[in-house]
Amino acid sequence: MLQDLSAILDRASGKEAETLQQDLLATTRALWDRQFIYGDDHGGTRPYELGRRYRAYFESLFDALGYDFLLDEKERLIGIIDQAGAAPRAMRLDETLFLLALRVIYEERVRSFDIKERGRCDTTLAEVWTMIEERTMRKRPSVTRSTELVRRFQRHGLVRFLDEQGQDAMLEIRPAIRLAMAEATLESLLRYAQGAANGTGRPEEDPLRDEAQDLDGAGDPDPDPVPDPTPMI
Repeated sequence: MLQDLSAILDRASGKEAETLQQDLLATTRALWDRQFIYGDDHGGTRPYELGRRYRAYFESLFDALGYDFLLDEKERLIGIIDQAGAAPRAMRLDETLFLLALRVIYEERVRSFDIKERGRCDTTLAEVWTMIEERTMRKRPSVTRSTELVRRFQRHGLVRFLDEQGQDAMLEIRPAIRLAMAEATLESLLRYAQGAANGTGRPEEDPLRDEAQDLDGAGDPDPDPVPDPTPMI
C-alpha cells in the first residue's frame, strides 16, 4: 500500500501534487467516519473524485482493514462495507427498526417507480413510525429521539432531512440504504417485498415484526442494545 501511495504521489504534478497526500488521507478519514459519501453533497465532490480516480488504492487500503471499498458512478457514491457483515458496535432496538423501516419503504418506492434522480426517494418521519407501530406494536419515540436517529443515519449517508417539522418532517432515503444491510436481513426484506408484490396481504414473514420479536422478546419494550444489522462504523 505504501508503494502504491508513493507511485500515485510520484505521478502527480502541478497544484494537485502539493495537496494530494493530504487529500487522500482526508478521504480515508471521511470514509472511516461517515461510511458513505456522495459526490453531489456539500464537501463530497473531492472525496468522490479521488475515490473514483484512485479506486485501486482505496480497495487495497480498506481490504487490509477488513472492509470492501464501493464505488457507484451512477449514484456518484463511494463507501465501505465490513467484509464480515458485522459491526463493532450495537444499536438499540428503535435504531434497528428505524433502519429496517427505511429499507422497506425504499423497496416499496422502487417497485412503484417512485425513485428520484440518483436513486433517492422521499418519505416522512410519520410514515416510518406508523409502519413500525403497525407491524411491531411499539410506540414511536419522542420527536427529540426521532430527530437524533435521523441525524445519526444522516451522518452515514443513509437518510437526510428535507425539512424538520416534528413528526411530519420530510426525509430523503438515500441509495446507500441498500448497501448498509447485512445479508440475512436483506434476504428477509426481499421475501417481504415479494409477498407484498404478489398481493397476498401481510406476508407470513414481516421483517419489522420478526426483528422486534427476535431481538427483544415478543414485544417487550426493553431498551437494551441489540446486534447491529449494518456495518456502521
